[in-house]
Order: sequence, then C-alpha cells, then structure tokens
Amino acid sequence: MPIILLFCFGFGAQAGDWTEDFLLRRFQDQNPIELETKARIAIAGAETRARTLWANPSVNVTREGAGRTEFYQAAQSLPLNGRIGLLRQAGIEQSTVIAAEGKDVVWRARCSLRSAFYRLVASQLRMAAWTDSLHQIDQIIGVLQLREQTGEGSRFDRLRAERERAEWAVLSGQLSAEIDLIRGELLSFLPLGEEIQMTSGSLATRQPGYSIAEARSRAFRNRADLEGEKLRQDVLRSEQRAAERLRIPDPVVNAGFKRADAGLPRLETGPVFGVSLSLPLFNQGQAEVSRYAAEQKRSRARLEQLQRRAAAFVDAAWQSFQRHRGLSDSYSTASVTELISIARIAYAEGEIGILQLLDAYRTARECQLRKIDLESNAKQAQILLEQQLGEELP
Repeated sequence: MPIILLFCFGFGAQAGDWTEDFLLRRFQDQNPIELETKARIAIAGAETRARTLWANPSVNVTREGAGRTEFYQAAQSLPLNGRIGLLRQAGIEQSTVIAAEGKDVVWRARCSLRSAFYRLVASQLRMAAWTDSLHQIDQIIGVLQLREQTGEGSRFDRLRAERERAEWAVLSGQLSAEIDLIRGELLSFLPLGEEIQMTSGSLATRQPGYSIAEARSRAFRNRADLEGEKLRQDVLRSEQRAAERLRIPDPVVNAGFKRADAGLPRLETGPVFGVSLSLPLFNQGQAEVSRYAAEQKRSRARLEQLQRRAAAFVDAAWQSFQRHRGLSDSYSTASVTELISIARIAYAEGEIGILQLLDAYRTARECQLRKIDLESNAKQAQILLEQQLGEELP
C-alpha cells in the first residue's frame, strides 16, 4: 500500500499529467457532439420555416377574342385555420427534443471518457506495482549472483529467481499493451494531435448522501433520454392538432380588374373579386390525425419502457456500487511490508528457501494489485451509477 500511495503522490508532481478536470475541459472545448446537435437544431428550424411559409400567390391573365374581354387577376391563399401556428409550435418543441437527445449523447460520452480515464489511472498504478516488483527481484538476483560467486549460494536459487523475473517481465509487458489500448480509447474523445503519457487521479469513491428511492427520483428528473421522450409527446400533440385543422379549408382570395368591349370603339374597365374554398369531402386530415395519435401511444409506451429500465438499472448499479465499495474498504494490505521483511530475514538466516522468498514477494505484489483492482472496480461502479442517475454524485 505505501508503494501505491507513493506512486499517486509522485503522479501529481509530474508536469504534463492529465487530470480528470483538465481532460473534461478539453473534451468540452472542442466537442463535435454538441456541434452536431446545434446543426440538427438548425436543420429542424429550417424545416419548420419551410413548412410554415404562406403559399405563393398566383397571377392569371385571360383574354377572350369575341368581344375582346380581358381579365387580370391575382390569387392568394389565406391561412386562417391556425394550422401554421401549430406547425410552428411543433417545430420549436422539436428543437427542444433534439437538444435533449444531444444532451443525453454528451452525458454518455462524458461517462465513457471518465471510465476510460480511471481505467488508465488504475493500469498505471498496476504498472507502478509491477515496476517496483521487478526492481525488488533485480535486487534479489544481484544478491544471489554475489552469493553464488562466493560459494555461499546455489546456482538453482539464481536461476529460479531469474525465471521468476522473466515471467514478471512478460506480465508487465502485457499490461503495457493494455495501457496503450486504453490511452487510444481516451484519445478518441479529444481533438486530433493530442498526446497523453501519464494521468493523475485518485480511485477514491464518493458515498451517495441519499437513499435508493431518492436515487430513482433523481434519475427520473435528470436523465435527458426520459426528458426527450416526454418532450416528443408535446411535438406529436401539436402535429395532431395541426392535422385536425385540415378539415377547415383556407380561403383563396382573388382580385383584379376586367377590361371589356362596351360597344363602339370604347373599352370599359371594372374591378373583379372572388373567394374560393376547397370542400373537405374526401381528405379531412383523418389519416394524419390517426398517425399522430398512434405515434403518441408509441411514445408513451417507449417512455414507460425507458422508465422501467431506468429504475431497474439504477437499483442494480446502486447495489453493485455498494458491494464493490464495501469490498474495497474492507480489503487491507497492512501486513504486506511485514511479510516481506520476515521473509527476507528468514531467507538470510537459512530458515526458508528461495521458493518461499519469491512466494512472499509474489503474495505482496498480488495483494497490491488486488487492492488496485478493488478500488478500480468500485470507481467504475460509481461512474456507472452516475450514468444511470444522469448526474455525478455530490
């Protein structure tokens, strides 16, 4: 355990180490997910404007040869049934849905980034433990070589220690490959050209200050996917109301003037005015109304499904976090230093052999790695719980 603490403190002292806060700021500064969300909102706004424009006016010129009669008219449809206002309202509500969806994607990406960050922190702590173990066994091999040269030790002891060192080096190399993969995952959240060598962070976890029932309530309030589905129902209701207005026809007003031969070489000019209405006998928007009514039922069912999943996952994540945190807190490495000290003295006095000495070092290292694993698992369980809650633990 002292080795782990020393490594953590040494972490913070190094220049250029990446902390969680700094990493999140870099992620937020140039976040393409938010740029995509803003673009989607702009697209939705453009589509709404296209749907809510007035119909273009029409111009008609008619000339009759017999008696020379001319008509010059312009016609314009007047949107008086209120459908455009409802479509405009639906467009505004659709923008809020897109914003909620973008917020949910950003939150999940943020949680994935934090998860990768703390997995990298844990892997670097494991690498520090392996490095310390290799340093210790190198010291043992040096002593065994000296004892072999002076005739006080056996060749078997040195070869056995060197074999153990080779195995440890392979495991350490495998961990280095794992660190490279996690570092690549972490860089996928950042702009191109970034480099991360070392990270600085603590695997300590936070204890929620509320009950599991309050955790469910917080999830229902905070989660953007639930909010987005609720807002989608507002959009569908506005669309349905707009479809219902199709049964009320918009009048088409036409106006102009007429020029006609009044007899003799004389033309008379007079105004022309008319109003036309389409009769909603066959299409009253009933198909659109039925569609949006069904879409609302579908959205309500999807919202209920999301709420059930949210409640179940919050409960599961809560229990998992409490178990992992309890295991991490109860696991102690206090006897590791004493175990190594006793084994070294016993080996020097000839009470135990090289296998028992190496076993003591192996046990000490496994205890350190187990502690790191437990702390890492608890941290990952905390991040998973926060992802389900839609907020970080206070």
